Amino acid sequence: MRLPSPLLLLRLGLVAFAGLLGACATAPRVSPVAVGLVNLEAREATAFETRLAVTVRFTNESPEPLALRGSSHKLVLNGRDLGAAVGGEPLDIPALSSVSQELTLSLSNFTLLALARDLQRDPAALYEIESTLYPASHLSRNLRMTKTGRLDLRALAAPR
Repeated sequence: MRLPSPLLLLRLGLVAFAGLLGACATAPRVSPVAVGLVNLEAREATAFETRLAVTVRFTNESPEPLALRGSSHKLVLNGRDLGAAVGGEPLDIPALSSVSQELTLSLSNFTLLALARDLQRDPAALYEIESTLYPASHLSRNLRMTKTGRLDLRALAAPR
């Protein structure tokens, strides 16, 4: 039986090493922050759009504080894309604690009417919030996460 040449073994070793490096670089990182939807409230309405106050809670599950320069959140209710709410204000989240932030989301009244029909049957909605957090340090990567749950939307029926 003939042994493989050292050059062939070196090539195979380099290919395996490169594959391991690529796997480590693409492995999903667990985010130290959880983002959840806390509340939705109707604020003001015009003929074509309604503004909603969206309250989002950031929970820092890390023993290190986290400084954000902003965030963006895409919101889906009962499978309907409502739009995006963005937070451009810096936000500090202390270690092992939570911070809430109120954001504004503008949505089409046509979308709101379709959603209202759905909510007549059940005022609790299934939601999905897809968030991107932008760390204050330019050396850190943006953090992306998705959360799903149920939200009672009876409060939407009574604008302030």
